[in-house]
Amino acid sequence: GNVSGIINSLKIEDGASISGDLIYRSPTKGIIADGATIGGEIIHEYTDSSAAVSIDPAAKLKEIKTGILTAMATLAILKYLAVLAAAFLLTYWFNKRSQALVDNSIKKFGNNLLTGFVAAVVAPVALILLLLTGIGAMVSVLGGAVYILLFSVSGVFAGVMLGVYLRRAWTKSKKVPADWKSVLLGVTLLHVIYVIPLVGFLFKMVLVMAVFGASGRMLYEYLKPKRRR
Repeated sequence: GNVSGIINSLKIEDGASISGDLIYRSPTKGIIADGATIGGEIIHEYTDSSAAVSIDPAAKLKEIKTGILTAMATLAILKYLAVLAAAFLLTYWFNKRSQALVDNSIKKFGNNLLTGFVAAVVAPVALILLLLTGIGAMVSVLGGAVYILLFSVSGVFAGVMLGVYLRRAWTKSKKVPADWKSVLLGVTLLHVIYVIPLVGFLFKMVLVMAVFGASGRMLYEYLKPKRRR
């Protein structure tokens, strides 16, 4: 096929073969060996040297990789700041409920972890079945919204729980609150650990599932008295 590009200089060695046209822009005329084969026309357009660039596949690939890594790093930082801000606001606005959620998550960690994993798997299946039947479509939509909300809250409070747990372990006290210190420590550390391939993801998911289970239990206990009326 045709070959085209904007280059600094061109040199085609013996044995090289281009089946189509050779179209290039460069400050100087290219050197084409007698043994090279050009199937089509050779079109050379003179250009300013400042506009010419060398075609380097390795450099281009490196540039692409750098761009991808930069984008990923930027997204990771933005996500960290968003979670940190959400944790600060939730623990400030809903201080008592936030403390209760963290305390319950730590106190019954094993039970909450199991509950969270079961709910994370069973709930979507049940909601989809309700939606497909048509009878429970509204219940399915409402349940889906609650599911997403609890999962989002769990993602925020996983770091808060980690911060409270570490501070309690360090101070040997069970009265460490879910304050800004716990938020900053836990959320930051969890995001650092999350960078570790696979291990970080699994570690975070365990904490998220534990908080997810605790939040589900608290919601159930909150709604249970109303259901009996």
